[in-house]
Amino acid sequence: MGGVFSFGEFANLFSLVIFALILFSLVTACKKACIAPKDRFIICFFCLALLLHLFIYIFLQEKYKPRYMLPFFMLFPHIIALMLKYWKNSIRKIVILIFTVCSIVTSINTVYFWYFRENHQSINIDKQKEMTDFLVDKGYEYGFATFWYCNSSIQLSDGKLAISPLRSANKFEKYEWLCPKEGINYEWNDKIFFIVSDAQLERGKDMAWNQKEKIIWHDGEICVFSYDSVNELQNTYGN
Repeated sequence: MGGVFSFGEFANLFSLVIFALILFSLVTACKKACIAPKDRFIICFFCLALLLHLFIYIFLQEKYKPRYMLPFFMLFPHIIALMLKYWKNSIRKIVILIFTVCSIVTSINTVYFWYFRENHQSINIDKQKEMTDFLVDKGYEYGFATFWYCNSSIQLSDGKLAISPLRSANKFEKYEWLCPKEGINYEWNDKIFFIVSDAQLERGKDMAWNQKEKIIWHDGEICVFSYDSVNELQNTYGN
């Protein structure tokens, strides 16, 4: 979420502190014989959820995304709240203070990461609508786009455009489960388009697909390239 010693790195330390609190709670729970059966059930459920999430993401070939752990992290406050009634008042106050501070810092970091980062991609729907209308008017039917421009462009074109989403502008790798049937095996022999954001255009200035003579639309936020075939675009990535 940031460079070395940035606020993002600093905030990540607080996430580790929260996780340490959870482990402390679990260890404490295992040592106490007075825990009510319903509380013990919640603790066991939490442990099983942790093991299940670890199993899934260790053996999946997907890149790890922190948000994938949200269903599991939602149990964190419950575990700490559950254990508060079994701790002494002195420990209870310290734990509440630490958890509150850590939650505030990590929440601020999350808001900053998603809404205020320099390369956060926002989409102007009006401009995107103009772009999809332009492609439809020019006779385009199929193309590629980076993830956040894919489904929205399909909707704005009333389904007249079929678009396969790429994982990034830097690698010709599709989200196949989101591809229309035309894009599963590249069964398309007509002209295609490729949609990227202006920020992706700038970051990809050294990429082979970034050819000025191929640009058919550029409004300062969205850039669209035209290629004679899927293979022509794919070859610019060296695939």
